[in-house]
Amino acid sequence: MLKHRTKLALILILLSVVLLTGCSNYKLAMPMSGNKFAELKDRYFSTGMAEVLMAEQKYSYENFFDKQVWTKYLQDMTMEEYVKDSVKESVRGLMCLNRIAEELDIILTEDESTRIVKAAEEYCDSDDEHIEDVENIYRMIMLAEKAFYAITGDVDEEVSTDDARTISVQYIFLSTMEKDESGNIVEVEAAVKNTRRRQMEKLHKEIKDGGDFAAIALRESDATEYVLELGRGQYDKAFEEAAFSIEMGEISGVVETGYGYYIIKCINDNVEGNVEKRKSEIVLQRRREIFEAYYLEHAGNLKVRFNDKYLNGIYKAVMDMAEGNNNSAG
Repeated sequence: MLKHRTKLALILILLSVVLLTGCSNYKLAMPMSGNKFAELKDRYFSTGMAEVLMAEQKYSYENFFDKQVWTKYLQDMTMEEYVKDSVKESVRGLMCLNRIAEELDIILTEDESTRIVKAAEEYCDSDDEHIEDVENIYRMIMLAEKAFYAITGDVDEEVSTDDARTISVQYIFLSTMEKDESGNIVEVEAAVKNTRRRQMEKLHKEIKDGGDFAAIALRESDATEYVLELGRGQYDKAFEEAAFSIEMGEISGVVETGYGYYIIKCINDNVEGNVEKRKSEIVLQRRREIFEAYYLEHAGNLKVRFNDKYLNGIYKAVMDMAEGNNNSAG
């Protein structure tokens, strides 16, 4: 039996920065022979490996939410649609990146192969029929990661302390967006927008006259939160420029963004302990930009074929197992 832990799922989440662009072309419901779940030219992803990923999806979602998660929607998709799509995206990205690794002559060292075998043994029971599938998944992940860093090896890793600075702010927000009759998010009419601008200007005067910022935020803001830590490049440009232009204790003017008005108060213009973390995040973002350009050029036309019939079957089996566990628990 698989030891149902989130180790593999966490690795796949961490690798999502590598798989960001996915693979732009794939075909569905194509007939395949044997134990093939997905196929890209002369390489394939086995049904056993797909079963491991599906089991991880099941466990990680139930662990993070609860067993009722399967009745809910996520990103306007049923959980069945979302999980199937997530499995496909992981497989597609891994296969495309492994193809790139092959073209770059990237291979695993003996030490890396040994570590993969050990990791699979730690993940599985000793008699688990899926141990080889887990080894193959780990192997693909490591090759994909090595390809990512090989492609982005020339990244500029110099980041100034100011560029890596993190600040903490309080804010008041009035939205200029609403839902129309069809449920679409649209901008409010000009008259309503002007009314909200004037309302924000009155709040700004109240604060300047000595009003308590946090109390006004709790009373008036359309946002449920009113405190935020941010670094450069993480949020709306207009919001960011205003936030980084004020010093500790200062209040911004009324800031207009594409979705509403803000008033911002800086409560810490340099959060200690976050500089090195932000530098790493900025360098990683630079790597992603380099990688995306390379990927689109070298893998944009790769087509992955999927065995949707098997995917539907394994999803049903996993859900039946979940229902059986629930009945047993009762």
